[in-house]
Amino acid sequence: MRIFKSALSLIITAVFIAGYLILGTPSSSFAAKTIWEKDDSKLDLFADVRIRFERDTDDLSGSPQIDRSRSRVRLRMGSNFVMNENVSFGFRLATESDTLHSSHQTLGLNDKSGSNEDFGLDQAYIMVQHKGANAWAGKNEFPLWNLGDLLWDGDIQPEGFSAGYKTSYKNTKFTFSLSEFVVNESNWGEDDNIIAYQLKIDTGSDAIGVSIAGGALSFFEGEKGNPDAPALLEQDSTLAHVLAEFKLKKVALTPRFGIGWTGSSISDNQLSGTIKSSDDSGFMIFGRAKLKAGGDTVKLTGLRLYYFDLGIASQPGLGELGADNFPFASNYRGWRAQVDFKLFKAISSDVRYYYQTTKNEDLVDLNSSAMEGDRARQRIQVNLNVKF
Repeated sequence: MRIFKSALSLIITAVFIAGYLILGTPSSSFAAKTIWEKDDSKLDLFADVRIRFERDTDDLSGSPQIDRSRSRVRLRMGSNFVMNENVSFGFRLATESDTLHSSHQTLGLNDKSGSNEDFGLDQAYIMVQHKGANAWAGKNEFPLWNLGDLLWDGDIQPEGFSAGYKTSYKNTKFTFSLSEFVVNESNWGEDDNIIAYQLKIDTGSDAIGVSIAGGALSFFEGEKGNPDAPALLEQDSTLAHVLAEFKLKKVALTPRFGIGWTGSSISDNQLSGTIKSSDDSGFMIFGRAKLKAGGDTVKLTGLRLYYFDLGIASQPGLGELGADNFPFASNYRGWRAQVDFKLFKAISSDVRYYYQTTKNEDLVDLNSSAMEGDRARQRIQVNLNVKF
């Protein structure tokens, strides 16, 4: 297993170095403003601000109900420099950069005098691309197709190397991604790493679009007994996934439907006697429609509905690396409903409702990211977003 891991690390590193020497880079994925341009070179700046209000209700059996209201703010800003059609690099700064799951800073002056000091590095990478090949190294967005944030928390920027290749045949596109992320750096010992890989296929006709993908995140434990390691890295394991999405193109509402499944190779007795085989897997289904309803000032742009059924081991790091849009990231069944709006062209807004209940109530004191006991949580959330 160690030889397999080392070989993959070497392959990914070699692909990146080769790409850096001879390939090119895609442009930044963010909305941006070009402030300097000459020949094939240009410098872009981008930024976004989010104002968020949310109210949580927590009902745990045997304890009084607890309510919480929070007002939050997020600022992200950065730059992308295109050296030429072959090479570029970029960076992004963000509030609460020292946290793993969220770059939102909670509003409140008292006892928050030093909170602004957490503004810092969120991304820093070099990217290369040529024809269908691409690669990046550094700290960047999760490179796999991540339908519904099922595979990874979208706020976590993985650190390591990634390489990919895109090709097509007739009306079908193929995208392959291979990455290595360093999770825990153990200095002179062996690091805790993740090898992530996925093949995505996009096909369809003029009336319908179909996307399917399959792959896995393989976890490799490095230094024994690392106290900072997520629980799932206490032993080598693989979290496989299958994703699918269908889109009707010639319907006014442009509806989309998706389904995702994840399953871990981790065995029941590797974690706890309370873990059952059903806790090794999970799934999500969703429906979404894009709209163009409303006037020039306010437009209703989308409706979304998700259902999640996630076992404790169906999320990376037993939830510690899983999405935390719900208050808990694993071991739950839950619904998410969302309405999207567009305001004044440059501003967007959405209103969300989350509801989750515990899947395996026998879990106790296993992981702060997993839902434990006889519990139910609700969250109402309103977001206001501005970006350029």
